Amino acid sequence: MSKTIDFRWTCRCVLGVALVMLVSGPVFLLAPACQAQSQKDPVKAVARRDADGDGKISRGEWDKSGKAFNKIDKDGDGFLSADDFAKHWGVALPEKTRSEKPPRSFSQKPVTTVQDAVDRATRLLAESSAAYKNNQSGEALKLIREAAQLLEGNRTAPRLVQKVYLILGKREYGAGNPLSAIAAAEVAVAARPGPANLSELVRYNLSVGRLKKAEDVAEKARASMQRLFQKSRLPEDKRLAMARDIALMDASLLEKQGLWSDAELKIREALEFGRKLVNLKPESQLSFFKLQ
Repeated sequence: MSKTIDFRWTCRCVLGVALVMLVSGPVFLLAPACQAQSQKDPVKAVARRDADGDGKISRGEWDKSGKAFNKIDKDGDGFLSADDFAKHWGVALPEKTRSEKPPRSFSQKPVTTVQDAVDRATRLLAESSAAYKNNQSGEALKLIREAAQLLEGNRTAPRLVQKVYLILGKREYGAGNPLSAIAAAEVAVAARPGPANLSELVRYNLSVGRLKKAEDVAEKARASMQRLFQKSRLPEDKRLAMARDIALMDASLLEKQGLWSDAELKIREALEFGRKLVNLKPESQLSFFKLQ
């Protein structure tokens, strides 16, 4: 009698456990997936890489491939936000995070010191270069404009001012804004009046028909090059590159004046400097082909 009861009790226990496992089985199977999904936190994903604290990840801050960046960048604005990660992973954002809108750029935050402005401008310069390499010319122009704005009136970092405004001039000129390019190049020249800055200023003035102004600036560019050649120990490749650019500048001036034969001689001179430069630095070959 007791054996029969024990057997029935054991059967009931086994059936009960089996029923529990049958009902709970899908939950056990889903648990690892749910746990993995919960570990994907869009806010933390941004915070881990957001070096400047602007609430988003730029290409300069991204530590993985450009292909992965583009895949996550759902709105195509060139930045990764928590919202981008949430959409990519198919998870929800906390209500507070969803309602908050991070500033468009960290340069909009209050600048407390001159060094703070320099640091932010340096970072914007890097982001602008990265955007330009990724064929985002509009974003690159916007970022370099912000960097230039931060450096207005700065006298402590002339090299950075010169670099930022020289690049700004090139971006403005490429965007069809020659007058803005002239204004930017003039700031670059004021910071560091070297041949490179001056020759760019010549080019921009010629593009809007300011021949007399271009001639005056060209004279300064030639004098600056001569001073550098005499006083400093420039590497040969830099001397050749500088001489090539000045020869091209002169060719453009002569062409505007209608002196075609003289312009052709200057172009040949520039080509010769280019050939010598390629012999010294083979990586200069691409710019040499463009020159031809």
